[in-house]
Amino acid sequence: KALFGTDGYVLDAEFTSLPDPGEDHFYEGWVVRTTEDRSVISTGKLLLSENDQDGAYVNYYTNDEDLTDHRFYVLTIEPDDGDPAPAEHILEGVMVR
Repeated sequence: KALFGTDGYVLDAEFTSLPDPGEDHFYEGWVVRTTEDRSVISTGKLLLSENDQDGAYVNYYTNDEDLTDHRFYVLTIEPDDGDPAPAEHILEGVMVR
């Protein structure tokens, strides 16, 4: 889910049943504005949840800017090579409010 309120923009996404990406890869989240003025913003590396015994990965991201117009979410698996561009898409979809 993604919301904009008094604390700014908050994205909180959790994924279960993802395979271990390996030592040289990681999962990264992205929010995308798909309109004519397209914008792609990284929401950072997903972290393995410490509170979930199923091995869920969590993407928690905040921003002072209202990004609720970035309604498309992409999950990628990234090689740990320093390249900031999105790599292989694993999941993608439209976020609902």
